[in-house]
Amino acid sequence: DKKAGGGGGGDKKRCGWCRRAVRGKDIIAALGQYYHSECFVCVKCDRQLSPSHFFDIHSEPACQDCATKYAAKNLKRSNIQVAGVKVRPARRGH
Repeated sequence: DKKAGGGGGGDKKRCGWCRRAVRGKDIIAALGQYYHSECFVCVKCDRQLSPSHFFDIHSEPACQDCATKYAAKNLKRSNIQVAGVKVRPARRGH
């Protein structure tokens, strides 16, 4: 899995993905971090994400496909959220 590296000093906002300063109107605030719009991608597959529809895998943004695969592998201990709303695995027979 890919992770954003290092921490930024001072009070400048830094992108959670590339760690460069973020400024201007194309800033996405999600998961307690800021992102350039082009840097808001799935932590697993690099697919571009929408700020209104993304999944949270351990405080990292993810697409629905990757989050679903992750949940299938980690069903009992998954903590996946859709834009801040927890997603529970579907029950069989429903």
